[in-house]
Amino acid sequence: MNEEAIYKLSRIIASYLKGEASEGEIETLNAWLEVSPEHAEFLHYLSQNKFLESHRISEMLCDKEKAYRRFSKRKQQYLLRRRRLRIGLTGAAAILMFGSFLFFWDRNPESVATVASIPPGESCAVLTLVDGSKVLLGKEQPDSLLQVNGIQTDSMATFLAYSSVDLPEKEITYHQLDIPRKGEYQVILSDSTRVWLNSESRLRYPVVFRGKERRVGLEGEAYFEVRENQALPFIVMMQNTSVRVLGTSFNIRAYVDEGAFMTTLVEGKVQLNHEGEELLLSPSEQGVVDLKTNSLTKQIVDVGVYTSWKEGRFVFENQTLEEIMNTLQRWYDVKVFFESEKVKKATFIGNLERYSDFNKITEMLEMTGVAHFSIEGNNIYVSE
Repeated sequence: MNEEAIYKLSRIIASYLKGEASEGEIETLNAWLEVSPEHAEFLHYLSQNKFLESHRISEMLCDKEKAYRRFSKRKQQYLLRRRRLRIGLTGAAAILMFGSFLFFWDRNPESVATVASIPPGESCAVLTLVDGSKVLLGKEQPDSLLQVNGIQTDSMATFLAYSSVDLPEKEITYHQLDIPRKGEYQVILSDSTRVWLNSESRLRYPVVFRGKERRVGLEGEAYFEVRENQALPFIVMMQNTSVRVLGTSFNIRAYVDEGAFMTTLVEGKVQLNHEGEELLLSPSEQGVVDLKTNSLTKQIVDVGVYTSWKEGRFVFENQTLEEIMNTLQRWYDVKVFFESEKVKKATFIGNLERYSDFNKITEMLEMTGVAHFSIEGNNIYVSE
């Protein structure tokens, strides 16, 4: 049972015990109860204990081992003992179930309803043409065929595709694709290379590649699936750093304000270059350019953590809350203010849906008890 399923089931159980569950929720609960007698035992346990009246806790996104140790120390308060609770779940899953359930049990629907919803981002971009004119792209625009100076593209709701070109042999014409905050978009270049662009990113590229290489410029974050061409290496430029490939898949995160550029290789091989220093990356390796120290290093990582955004997920692995909020504020177009230096450094793990309202994300983070979020318009205040 994954975290999202546990979160949903916990909400249903809390609604059921309050007498507020819908028919559909009751059907879901009954299906879960039929899986194992231990599930019924767990439901009975929740309905009988007095802690439901006043307590709220969750370790949903925190270090699971530390969370379990903390729960074990609170025997009298929460009655969470493995030998007494045989619910057919792992220790980590039990913690998630308890934490999520207690959160929903204590929620005040009236107070939650007063908080305005902050919706997630969506597909949108601004295409700058050769003459400087701009074209809005995204879900609000109808699908269309754009032809300018012999350049033909297919403009769809979620991507832009360069299907054919008819330019003088030696002419190199550039387009620029800007993704605003709260946006994402895809572009298929003239060589069939596909690029996913994340919020607050920019890609500058030739509408048709000429010469001995395929060179593009990137600011922000993008995932590349490069069409292999041994005769024309593909090069991504980020200030004084470059990534050189032949045909491969990789993610680049190059936000200047984050102080580092990260290239994460999914498959193939890439060569990372920074001010004359070179680094060869293999799959599951990440090259990091530290902009403060001007150093170039590499490490082995879980690539899913760094590429999940293009699959509609936020995956965190021991990331600080400051790092997490840097990602969230671009996608939701919010401004984050930390009222505690300590809470900035708190680390979390989790796997959340990218297209959820911001309020749902902060609710799940807040369930840890590590941080408290106050939302005023698009300003987010984070305290202990």
